[in-house]
Amino acid sequence: GSLDDAIVTAELAYSLLQETGRSSSPEIAMAYAVAAYAASARGNWPDAQGHVAAARVQAKPAASNFERAAAAAASWSLAVAMDEPRRMLEAACAFDLAATAPELSLFPFGPVMAEALWRSRRLDEAAAELTGYQTQARALGRVSALVGAARVRGLIEGDRQDFPAALRAFEKAAPIAERLPRALESGRFQAAYGFILARLGKRAAAADRTAEARDIFHSIGARPYLDRAEQQLDRLDRGTRRRSGIGELTASETVVARLVASGLSNRQAAERLMVSRKAVEFHLVNIYAKLGVSSRSQLTVKRTTLGL
Repeated sequence: GSLDDAIVTAELAYSLLQETGRSSSPEIAMAYAVAAYAASARGNWPDAQGHVAAARVQAKPAASNFERAAAAAASWSLAVAMDEPRRMLEAACAFDLAATAPELSLFPFGPVMAEALWRSRRLDEAAAELTGYQTQARALGRVSALVGAARVRGLIEGDRQDFPAALRAFEKAAPIAERLPRALESGRFQAAYGFILARLGKRAAAADRTAEARDIFHSIGARPYLDRAEQQLDRLDRGTRRRSGIGELTASETVVARLVASGLSNRQAAERLMVSRKAVEFHLVNIYAKLGVSSRSQLTVKRTTLGL
Protein backbone atom coordinates (compact mmCIF):
# COMPACT_ATOMS: atom_id res chain seq x y z
CA GLY A 1 0.00 0.00 0.00
CA SER A 2 2.99 2.37 -0.01
CA LEU A 3 2.18 3.64 -3.49
CA ASP A 4 4.51 6.65 -3.54
CA ASP A 5 7.44 4.52 -2.39
CA ALA A 6 6.56 1.92 -5.02
CA ILE A 7 6.62 4.56 -7.78
CA VAL A 8 9.97 5.98 -6.63
CA THR A 9 11.54 2.53 -6.30
CA ALA A 10 10.26 1.38 -9.70
CA GLU A 11 11.57 4.56 -11.32
CA LEU A 12 14.94 3.98 -9.65
CA ALA A 13 14.95 0.40 -10.96
CA TYR A 14 14.39 1.26 -14.61
CA SER A 15 16.74 4.26 -14.38
CA LEU A 16 19.52 2.03 -13.06
CA LEU A 17 18.89 -0.54 -15.77
CA GLN A 18 19.06 2.15 -18.45
CA GLU A 19 22.19 3.78 -16.99
CA THR A 20 24.04 0.46 -16.84
CA GLY A 21 23.30 -0.46 -20.44
CA ARG A 22 20.51 -2.92 -19.71
CA SER A 23 17.64 -1.03 -21.29
CA SER A 24 16.54 -4.23 -23.06
CA SER A 25 16.57 -6.30 -19.87
CA PRO A 26 13.24 -8.08 -19.15
CA GLU A 27 13.25 -6.66 -15.63
CA ILE A 28 12.72 -3.14 -16.94
CA ALA A 29 9.27 -4.12 -18.19
CA MET A 30 8.40 -5.27 -14.67
CA ALA A 31 9.58 -1.93 -13.26
CA TYR A 32 7.29 -0.06 -15.66
CA ALA A 33 4.39 -2.36 -14.75
CA VAL A 34 4.85 -1.71 -11.02
CA ALA A 35 5.05 2.04 -11.64
CA ALA A 36 1.88 1.88 -13.75
CA TYR A 37 0.06 -0.09 -11.04
CA ALA A 38 0.94 2.44 -8.35
CA ALA A 39 0.33 5.55 -10.47
CA SER A 40 -3.02 4.16 -11.66
CA ALA A 41 -4.10 3.41 -8.09
CA ARG A 42 -3.24 7.00 -7.16
CA GLY A 43 -5.27 8.34 -10.09
CA ASN A 44 -2.18 9.97 -11.55
CA TRP A 45 -3.30 9.41 -15.13
CA PRO A 46 -0.49 11.13 -17.10
CA ASP A 47 2.24 9.22 -15.25
CA ALA A 48 0.29 5.97 -15.42
CA GLN A 49 -0.23 6.35 -19.16
CA GLY A 50 3.48 7.11 -19.61
CA HIS A 51 4.49 3.96 -17.73
CA VAL A 52 2.01 1.88 -19.75
CA ALA A 53 3.43 3.27 -22.99
CA ALA A 54 7.00 2.53 -21.85
CA ALA A 55 6.04 -1.04 -20.91
CA ARG A 56 4.48 -1.55 -24.33
CA VAL A 57 7.69 -0.44 -26.01
CA GLN A 58 9.46 -3.28 -24.19
CA ALA A 59 6.86 -5.77 -25.46
CA LYS A 60 8.21 -5.79 -29.00
CA PRO A 61 7.63 -8.81 -31.29
CA ALA A 62 10.83 -10.52 -30.17
CA ALA A 63 10.12 -9.89 -26.48
CA SER A 64 9.77 -12.68 -23.94
CA ASN A 65 6.46 -13.79 -22.47
CA PHE A 66 7.52 -12.12 -19.23
CA GLU A 67 7.89 -8.72 -20.95
CA ARG A 68 4.57 -9.08 -22.78
CA ALA A 69 2.85 -10.10 -19.53
CA ALA A 70 4.33 -7.06 -17.76
CA ALA A 71 3.07 -4.75 -20.51
CA ALA A 72 -0.39 -6.30 -20.32
CA ALA A 73 -0.33 -5.97 -16.53
CA ALA A 74 0.48 -2.27 -16.85
CA SER A 75 -2.45 -1.78 -19.25
CA TRP A 76 -4.74 -3.76 -16.95
CA SER A 77 -3.86 -1.62 -13.93
CA LEU A 78 -4.83 1.55 -15.76
CA ALA A 79 -8.02 0.09 -17.27
CA VAL A 80 -9.26 -1.17 -13.88
CA ALA A 81 -8.49 2.10 -12.09
CA MET A 82 -10.32 4.04 -14.81
CA ASP A 83 -13.14 1.44 -14.87
CA GLU A 84 -13.02 0.89 -18.63
CA PRO A 85 -14.44 -2.58 -19.45
CA ARG A 86 -13.33 -2.69 -23.09
CA ARG A 87 -9.71 -1.92 -22.23
CA MET A 88 -9.87 -4.33 -19.30
CA LEU A 89 -10.79 -7.13 -21.68
CA GLU A 90 -8.09 -6.17 -24.19
CA ALA A 91 -5.46 -6.19 -21.44
CA ALA A 92 -6.78 -9.45 -20.00
CA CYS A 93 -6.55 -11.18 -23.39
CA ALA A 94 -2.95 -9.98 -23.83
CA PHE A 95 -2.08 -11.02 -20.28
CA ASP A 96 -3.66 -14.46 -20.72
CA LEU A 97 -1.62 -15.12 -23.85
CA ALA A 98 1.66 -14.11 -22.23
CA ALA A 99 1.39 -15.19 -18.58
CA THR A 100 2.23 -18.87 -19.00
CA ALA A 101 3.98 -19.38 -15.63
CA PRO A 102 2.00 -21.18 -12.89
CA GLU A 103 2.72 -18.45 -10.31
CA LEU A 104 -0.47 -16.46 -9.64
CA SER A 105 0.88 -13.70 -7.41
CA LEU A 106 3.69 -12.35 -9.58
CA PHE A 107 1.50 -9.37 -10.44
CA PRO A 108 -0.58 -7.77 -7.66
CA PHE A 109 -4.11 -8.54 -8.75
CA GLY A 110 -6.42 -11.50 -9.15
CA PRO A 111 -8.13 -13.35 -12.01
CA VAL A 112 -7.86 -10.74 -14.75
CA MET A 113 -9.75 -12.59 -17.49
CA ALA A 114 -12.65 -13.58 -15.24
CA GLU A 115 -13.00 -10.03 -13.94
CA ALA A 116 -12.81 -8.53 -17.43
CA LEU A 117 -15.48 -10.93 -18.72
CA TRP A 118 -17.70 -10.17 -15.71
CA ARG A 119 -17.30 -6.43 -16.28
CA SER A 120 -18.24 -6.99 -19.94
CA ARG A 121 -21.41 -8.81 -18.80
CA ARG A 122 -20.24 -12.19 -20.16
CA LEU A 123 -21.16 -13.98 -16.95
CA ASP A 124 -21.03 -17.65 -17.99
CA GLU A 125 -17.63 -17.22 -19.60
CA ALA A 126 -16.42 -15.32 -16.54
CA ALA A 127 -17.56 -18.10 -14.21
CA ALA A 128 -15.84 -20.77 -16.34
CA GLU A 129 -12.56 -18.81 -16.36
CA LEU A 130 -12.77 -18.25 -12.63
CA THR A 131 -13.26 -21.94 -11.82
CA GLY A 132 -9.91 -22.82 -13.35
CA TYR A 133 -8.20 -19.92 -11.61
CA GLN A 134 -9.65 -20.90 -8.21
CA THR A 135 -8.48 -24.50 -8.66
CA GLN A 136 -4.96 -23.27 -9.37
CA ALA A 137 -5.05 -20.80 -6.45
CA ARG A 138 -6.08 -23.52 -4.00
CA ALA A 139 -3.41 -25.91 -5.31
CA LEU A 140 -0.71 -23.25 -4.87
CA GLY A 141 -2.12 -21.96 -1.57
CA ARG A 142 -1.94 -18.32 -2.72
CA VAL A 143 -3.89 -16.16 -0.25
CA SER A 144 -4.01 -13.07 -2.45
CA ALA A 145 -5.25 -15.14 -5.39
CA LEU A 146 -7.97 -16.74 -3.27
CA VAL A 147 -9.20 -13.34 -2.04
CA GLY A 148 -9.24 -11.93 -5.57
CA ALA A 149 -11.11 -14.99 -6.82
CA ALA A 150 -13.69 -14.72 -4.01
CA ARG A 151 -14.29 -11.05 -4.86
CA VAL A 152 -14.93 -11.80 -8.52
CA ARG A 153 -16.99 -14.90 -7.70
CA GLY A 154 -19.25 -12.86 -5.42
CA LEU A 155 -19.75 -10.20 -8.09
CA ILE A 156 -20.53 -12.77 -10.79
CA GLU A 157 -23.07 -14.59 -8.61
CA GLY A 158 -24.61 -11.28 -7.61
CA ASP A 159 -25.24 -10.42 -11.27
CA ARG A 160 -26.66 -13.90 -11.75
CA GLN A 161 -29.08 -13.09 -8.91
CA ASP A 162 -27.73 -16.01 -6.86
CA PHE A 163 -27.19 -13.92 -3.75
CA PRO A 164 -26.74 -16.86 -1.33
CA ALA A 165 -23.79 -18.02 -3.45
CA ALA A 166 -22.45 -14.47 -3.63
CA LEU A 167 -22.61 -14.10 0.16
CA ARG A 168 -20.93 -17.48 0.68
CA ALA A 169 -18.02 -16.39 -1.49
CA PHE A 170 -17.48 -13.21 0.50
CA GLU A 171 -18.11 -14.72 3.94
CA LYS A 172 -15.64 -17.55 3.36
CA ALA A 173 -12.86 -15.21 2.22
CA ALA A 174 -13.53 -12.33 4.64
CA PRO A 175 -11.23 -13.61 7.44
CA ILE A 176 -8.42 -14.06 4.91
CA ALA A 177 -9.00 -10.63 3.38
CA GLU A 178 -8.66 -9.01 6.82
CA ARG A 179 -5.06 -10.31 6.96
CA LEU A 180 -4.17 -9.64 3.34
CA PRO A 181 -1.04 -7.46 3.23
CA ARG A 182 -1.98 -5.97 -0.16
CA ALA A 183 -3.94 -2.91 0.92
CA LEU A 184 -5.46 -2.04 -2.45
CA GLU A 185 -6.75 -5.55 -3.08
CA SER A 186 -8.06 -5.79 0.49
CA GLY A 187 -9.95 -2.54 -0.04
CA ARG A 188 -11.37 -3.74 -3.34
CA PHE A 189 -12.63 -6.90 -1.62
CA GLN A 190 -14.40 -4.91 1.12
CA ALA A 191 -15.92 -2.51 -1.42
CA ALA A 192 -17.28 -5.39 -3.52
CA TYR A 193 -18.64 -7.08 -0.38
CA GLY A 194 -20.42 -3.85 0.53
CA PHE A 195 -21.84 -3.59 -2.98
CA ILE A 196 -23.43 -7.05 -2.77
CA LEU A 197 -24.78 -6.40 0.74
CA ALA A 198 -26.35 -3.17 -0.52
CA ARG A 199 -28.07 -5.05 -3.34
CA LEU A 200 -29.50 -7.40 -0.73
CA GLY A 201 -30.92 -4.46 1.22
CA LYS A 202 -28.50 -4.97 4.12
CA ARG A 203 -27.73 -1.26 4.19
CA ALA A 204 -26.04 -1.03 7.58
CA ALA A 205 -23.69 -3.95 6.95
CA ALA A 206 -23.07 -2.64 3.43
CA ALA A 207 -22.16 0.78 4.80
CA ASP A 208 -19.70 -0.71 7.27
CA ARG A 209 -17.93 -2.78 4.63
CA THR A 210 -17.83 0.17 2.25
CA ALA A 211 -16.58 2.47 5.01
CA GLU A 212 -13.79 0.02 5.75
CA ALA A 213 -12.85 0.03 2.07
CA ARG A 214 -12.98 3.82 2.03
CA ASP A 215 -10.63 4.02 5.01
CA ILE A 216 -8.15 1.67 3.33
CA PHE A 217 -8.24 3.63 0.07
CA HIS A 218 -7.86 6.90 1.95
CA SER A 219 -4.89 5.61 3.92
CA ILE A 220 -2.94 4.69 0.78
CA GLY A 221 -4.16 7.56 -1.40
CA ALA A 222 -5.98 5.37 -3.93
CA ARG A 223 -8.10 8.22 -5.27
CA PRO A 224 -10.16 6.49 -8.04
CA TYR A 225 -11.18 3.67 -5.72
CA LEU A 226 -11.78 6.11 -2.85
CA ASP A 227 -14.12 8.19 -5.02
CA ARG A 228 -16.18 5.13 -5.94
CA ALA A 229 -16.41 4.00 -2.29
CA GLU A 230 -17.54 7.46 -1.20
CA GLN A 231 -20.20 7.53 -3.91
CA GLN A 232 -21.52 4.19 -2.68
CA LEU A 233 -21.54 5.45 0.91
CA ASP A 234 -23.41 8.59 -0.12
CA ARG A 235 -26.14 6.48 -1.71
CA LEU A 236 -26.40 4.30 1.40
CA ASP A 237 -26.32 7.25 3.79
CA ARG A 238 -29.10 9.11 1.99
CA GLY A 239 -31.39 6.11 2.18
CA THR A 240 -30.68 5.44 5.86
CA ARG A 241 -31.01 9.07 6.94
CA ARG A 242 -34.43 9.28 5.28
CA ARG A 243 -35.62 6.42 7.48
CA SER A 244 -33.68 6.90 10.70
CA GLY A 245 -34.44 10.47 11.74
CA ILE A 246 -31.13 10.57 13.63
CA GLY A 247 -29.81 13.79 12.21
CA GLU A 248 -26.44 13.66 10.55
CA LEU A 249 -25.40 10.09 11.39
CA THR A 250 -24.33 8.02 8.41
CA ALA A 251 -25.71 4.53 7.81
CA SER A 252 -22.73 2.84 9.43
CA GLU A 253 -22.71 5.30 12.38
CA THR A 254 -26.43 4.72 12.96
CA VAL A 255 -26.12 0.97 13.31
CA VAL A 256 -23.04 1.25 15.54
CA ALA A 257 -24.83 3.78 17.75
CA ARG A 258 -27.84 1.47 18.11
CA LEU A 259 -25.73 -1.54 19.03
CA VAL A 260 -23.60 0.34 21.56
CA ALA A 261 -26.66 2.06 23.04
CA SER A 262 -28.24 -1.37 23.51
CA GLY A 263 -25.34 -2.34 25.77
CA LEU A 264 -22.95 -4.16 23.45
CA SER A 265 -19.20 -3.67 23.90
CA ASN A 266 -17.06 -2.50 20.99
CA ARG A 267 -15.87 -6.06 20.47
CA GLN A 268 -19.43 -7.44 20.47
CA ALA A 269 -20.62 -4.76 18.06
CA ALA A 270 -17.70 -5.52 15.75
CA GLU A 271 -18.52 -9.24 15.82
CA ARG A 272 -22.18 -8.55 15.10
CA LEU A 273 -21.30 -6.38 12.10
CA MET A 274 -18.40 -8.59 10.98
CA VAL A 275 -15.98 -5.65 10.97
CA SER A 276 -12.86 -4.83 12.97
CA ARG A 277 -13.06 -3.34 16.47
CA LYS A 278 -11.05 -0.37 15.19
CA ALA A 279 -13.85 0.37 12.71
CA VAL A 280 -16.37 0.51 15.58
CA GLU A 281 -14.09 2.77 17.61
CA PHE A 282 -13.62 5.06 14.60
CA HIS A 283 -17.40 5.38 14.18
CA LEU A 284 -17.96 6.06 17.89
CA VAL A 285 -15.71 9.10 17.82
CA ASN A 286 -17.88 10.59 15.06
CA ILE A 287 -21.11 9.50 16.75
CA TYR A 288 -20.24 11.22 20.04
CA ALA A 289 -19.33 14.44 18.24
CA LYS A 290 -22.50 14.51 16.14
CA LEU A 291 -24.90 13.59 18.96
CA GLY A 292 -23.27 15.77 21.60
CA VAL A 293 -22.42 12.95 24.01
CA SER A 294 -19.06 11.99 25.46
CA SER A 295 -19.47 8.38 26.57
CA ARG A 296 -21.33 5.16 25.86
CA SER A 297 -23.26 5.58 29.13
CA GLN A 298 -24.61 8.94 27.94
CA LEU A 299 -25.49 7.35 24.61
CA THR A 300 -27.40 4.62 26.44
CA VAL A 301 -29.29 7.08 28.68
CA LYS A 302 -30.28 9.27 25.73
CA ARG A 303 -31.00 6.51 23.27
CA THR A 304 -34.78 7.05 23.27
CA THR A 305 -34.60 10.80 22.81
CA LEU A 306 -31.95 10.34 20.13
CA GLY A 307 -34.19 7.95 18.23
CA LEU A 308 -31.97 4.92 18.80
